[in-house]
Amino acid sequence: MSALNETPNPNPLLNPDICRDHLCDIFGALWVFYICNEPLLSDYFGGGFASLGECVVHYYKKNIGDYAKKAGRLSILQHGIYNLLIDACYDRERFPALEDAIDWTWAGTTEEIEAVKFVLSKFFTLEDGLYVQARIQEEIAEYHQFRDQQAAKGKLGGRPKNKADPLADKPGGFNLEASGKPAASQRGQNKSLTTNQEPLTTTKPTAPPKAAPCPTQKIIDLFPEHCPSLIQPRVITGSVKDMIADRWRQDAKHQELEFWVKFFDYCESLDFLTGRTSPTRGEKAFRVGIEWIVKAGNFAKIINGNYVNG
Repeated sequence: MSALNETPNPNPLLNPDICRDHLCDIFGALWVFYICNEPLLSDYFGGGFASLGECVVHYYKKNIGDYAKKAGRLSILQHGIYNLLIDACYDRERFPALEDAIDWTWAGTTEEIEAVKFVLSKFFTLEDGLYVQARIQEEIAEYHQFRDQQAAKGKLGGRPKNKADPLADKPGGFNLEASGKPAASQRGQNKSLTTNQEPLTTTKPTAPPKAAPCPTQKIIDLFPEHCPSLIQPRVITGSVKDMIADRWRQDAKHQELEFWVKFFDYCESLDFLTGRTSPTRGEKAFRVGIEWIVKAGNFAKIINGNYVNG
């Protein structure tokens, strides 16, 4: 009966559960703020955050389906070794020699060391004495570029104030829209807000026009001429041809060879894609080829201006 007669504390700050939740939210927000602004904080405090910011890649995406497809047949020990190596490469932002890999995974027994050697030979490529994985290298390079862009924006005073039409003067990016086209915020302004004066009619949607056949080989032939600084392929695989055809069908604007000439010229102008950016921590400069730029995600990032020279 005494429990039923108890009244809840009117002050929520004295409730330990609520206090704990609020503290978790506050520390979580502070941690996100630190991750996004670590270069600026280090500059402002004279390097006082250097020890915290030395390893700035605090998380990475893991596609469970892709992992299972590529590594599903590993033993339990090999799974553990592989995941420890992936974590260590992201955390240290560099790739290991054999001795480093053994040290990073705490391999001590003969069986564990053999598992390290197997994983390195299966999922990494030996380059100049270091075992490199292209996907990790690409994601670390992208993160470095994002971090540098955020630091540059912060030194300029952060995000610009809202404008009347934020899309009217979008910086960078790859734009093929015809001149004179109204801005996104102006489209449809002359439409009536009501339908009182017009009868409502229902029309059947018309099927979109079929895309013209993709001249895949002609597009491939344009690549060496317009992207000489990118990695030149020795063999064009079927998957690359399929991705080019997919990008061709993706949008009517892509169904002209002139688009691909401008697209390849734009890729050639980007320092990040051509290896003209200064590598960090002694790593090789990041450089891509045709297979990388026609992948759906990378293609969209290029079009959207994610790699504009800083």
